[in-house]
Amino acid sequence: MALECSYCGARAPDDATRCPQCLRATGLEPAAEAPSRAPLSRKHKAAALAVATLLIGGAAAAVSLSKRVRADGERAVREGTASVSSDVPAPFARLDAVTALAGRARDPLAQARSALDALREKLSTHGHTSAQSIEQGLAPSRSIEQLSAAVESRSARFTSLDLARLLYSALDGAGVTVRFARRATGSRPDTAADPSGALGRFVVLVGDHAIDPLDAQPIAARDARATALTAANVTGAMLVQSALASMLSGDRAKATNLLTRAVDQWPDAGIAHAARAIVTRDGLGGGVDESVTRDLATAAVASGDDPAVLLLRARAAVASGDTVLAQTSARLARTKARAWGPAALAQVLAFDANAAGGAGRCDPLIDAREPWTDDALTACRALTASGAAPPESTPAAQRLAAGSRDPMQLALASCALGETQRVPANILTEYAGWLAIAGRADLSQRAMNPEDAGR
Repeated sequence: MALECSYCGARAPDDATRCPQCLRATGLEPAAEAPSRAPLSRKHKAAALAVATLLIGGAAAAVSLSKRVRADGERAVREGTASVSSDVPAPFARLDAVTALAGRARDPLAQARSALDALREKLSTHGHTSAQSIEQGLAPSRSIEQLSAAVESRSARFTSLDLARLLYSALDGAGVTVRFARRATGSRPDTAADPSGALGRFVVLVGDHAIDPLDAQPIAARDARATALTAANVTGAMLVQSALASMLSGDRAKATNLLTRAVDQWPDAGIAHAARAIVTRDGLGGGVDESVTRDLATAAVASGDDPAVLLLRARAAVASGDTVLAQTSARLARTKARAWGPAALAQVLAFDANAAGGAGRCDPLIDAREPWTDDALTACRALTASGAAPPESTPAAQRLAAGSRDPMQLALASCALGETQRVPANILTEYAGWLAIAGRADLSQRAMNPEDAGR
């Protein structure tokens, strides 16, 4: 006689000692026998057969509908018109207002150029800016509808990710075969693609061309070193942007949760780990712990030693007092991006004569092209002067100190002027660390303990 579980109703063989469904060992009872029935008449058999046929047909239709709905949903997620995370909107959407950017040209590349020109014209006309650093402020990831409306507003701020999503949606809606990709090179040779190290730089691929909304012209995809992404990867990047926006608004708990989901959606990307290190450092008041060091090491490997990630690693090493790691990371960052000012300045401050190959301390700044690097190079001469500092180094250092809140620039200005600067508490540890590694332990101690100055 078969047994039946009194807890879950599952059937079991008569020699069973435990329910095969809920695994309880106390509830197996003899199963009730089904009552015997009289044979059906021919009329009843025909009716039963008709009902069964209807039921089977209905079930088949339901299964077919379920499969079609599921396939449609999976395709929407795969194409990015539906989100794989409830924390951010769908990456892409097909909207007439956005599709209109692509114009009516028949050639796909011509449509891409038309969309790029139209988008950049709107950005210029309405006074919009692109956020390429976290300090400039960020909005959380928005839907394509919201981004489209923001483009028509005044003085909005967009990330590379925001603009590339708009461009992709415009071309996809116009029927152009496109792919979404991450870019690994900067707009100028030997510069960082993404100065923040955590936001990413994104392009749309049309054939063998990369369309970057931050550039005026398409470039060869190989020159962009573009890597195609899935919709899930794009969702991961959107989660990173929303996480950093949450950090800036003071909600670090939400930021941390979003970054955990970002790693799930894009596990082999470095930006989520880099962003998590930034959020952790923010919570530590600019300090560094083991999780920061671990996340930045992971980010460096995952990004293929991206120069901006390497600079984040150098900054953390300086804040934690790891001179060797700071020097190594700064030197490698500049090797990857020789014309990028921040990497050049990091190498100047963390100067290692044994690894310089005969180059002068200030030489890395010669190739840099940021607006502030001329003043930085002039101020640097005060660090290498054998006698009195050149007279032009003082005003250059003063301009550098007045126009920046970057701890590296402030440290160089302090070294040139021989005096500490007032800095926000969240960058004090790193500022003092750069002073120390630059050879001004006296200024570093004074910065950390201003009450002891003059004793």
